[in-house]
Amino acid sequence: MGVHDGHRQRVKEQFERQGLDAFTDIQALELLLFYVQPRKDTNVTAHNLIDEFGTIKNVLESEVDELCQVEGVGHETALFLSLVGQMARRKELRAINRNSVLRSTIDVVHILRPRFEGATVEKAYVLLIDGEYHPIDCVLLAEGGGQKVHINISRLARIALNKRAAGIILAHNHLIRSAAPSNDDLAMTNKIERTLNALEVQLLDHLIFYKSEYYSIKTGEGAHFFSC
Repeated sequence: MGVHDGHRQRVKEQFERQGLDAFTDIQALELLLFYVQPRKDTNVTAHNLIDEFGTIKNVLESEVDELCQVEGVGHETALFLSLVGQMARRKELRAINRNSVLRSTIDVVHILRPRFEGATVEKAYVLLIDGEYHPIDCVLLAEGGGQKVHINISRLARIALNKRAAGIILAHNHLIRSAAPSNDDLAMTNKIERTLNALEVQLLDHLIFYKSEYYSIKTGEGAHFFSC
């Protein structure tokens, strides 16, 4: 029996009795690390991670190479923490409720925004909508190699036709500056709209996300989210 086994068992029992709300950030991270560092004092590693990144959220959203720079964090531990963070983000993706009605831009934003949280490359999604403004599906169109993403218009058209969408909403993210559209964004939007009009599919909007901001090309307006 290892020197830390008794402590680990007590921590696990406390979690089972009280849940994670009874833990500080350090204690919660210490518990998480039990499962990837079976023979180390994970309290020390947890302190090092919080000292470096400030919060558990920041720890779990950090890149593997950044995590590896922290004392006590090897490659396997960094991969584990990255996996946990990405699983948490996936859990937060809003499922498509086909019975709901999209009544406003904010309804659409609530579906799309979680898909860009923590992204380190540009991504493009299409939200497909029927004639009564029920969402049909949300499909990842493309991922860029960095700060640009290319939308294949032919593929987008095929998806819209195959899903029998009456309208679509495009969305992509920016990694730098702001959510305001670039000239390339505007030109691509116009090109896509012309293609879809010929297919009798309406381009309802093109949203751009950047950190806590989003911008609607349709309305020319942006807004901020304020998260805790």
